[in-house]
Amino acid sequence: VHAQDAPRDTLLFRVSPPADRSIPVETRRQLYRQLLERAVSVPGVEGASGAVTGLLSSETWRNVITIEGAIPPDGRTQRTFVNAVTPAYFDVMRIAVLRGRAFTDDDRAPATTVIVNDAFARRFFGGLDPIGARVGLCSSEPCAPSTTRMMEVDGLAEDTKYPNLREPAPPILYVPFVQFERNLGEIQVRTTGDVSAVASTLYRALADVDPRLAIVQMMPPRGPVDGPLASQNMVA
Repeated sequence: VHAQDAPRDTLLFRVSPPADRSIPVETRRQLYRQLLERAVSVPGVEGASGAVTGLLSSETWRNVITIEGAIPPDGRTQRTFVNAVTPAYFDVMRIAVLRGRAFTDDDRAPATTVIVNDAFARRFFGGLDPIGARVGLCSSEPCAPSTTRMMEVDGLAEDTKYPNLREPAPPILYVPFVQFERNLGEIQVRTTGDVSAVASTLYRALADVDPRLAIVQMMPPRGPVDGPLASQNMVA
């Protein structure tokens, strides 16, 4: 999402990981599903999505990858930013899927599909169409077949900026949230009008879902955008 184009009808909610680390993965997923279902039940809400890494978040996730049939230049390890998102993420955050498809509720475990952004296609495919290529997320370095999830690129999304507004958009690999054992870090809620009209009701609705899931912060998208720009604005 470009800073100047951040949707003003969308609210962001930071979600704290459950304090009880013994909660089973499927139980956590059910709790996150309840958060999204509760969000869309609030009058004035058009859609809701979730992601491990939030917009311009410092808590980014980088991973070693391998691309089937490709030899890394100079033998260097290939890495990319990764974000696990729910199916509605691209629609709620207005991130265009340029080719292929977005995720759906049918994308379940085991992991089989990924979406990459344009910067990823330029970096690792020389700008060629990546649809149909196979990419692996490695849990070891160097990548080993026994610890690598191979998945097919089913979608190409426009570039977005996550860790730093001043730097070019980095390569990003999106995976379906349901296929990975990570905690949801942010919920995005798109409203049908002025966010202030539903903000307090929405916050209470989400906070009441389960005491194990703390909604630690609420802000419109301009919040994380304006923060990194504060020093520049002061100088200006």
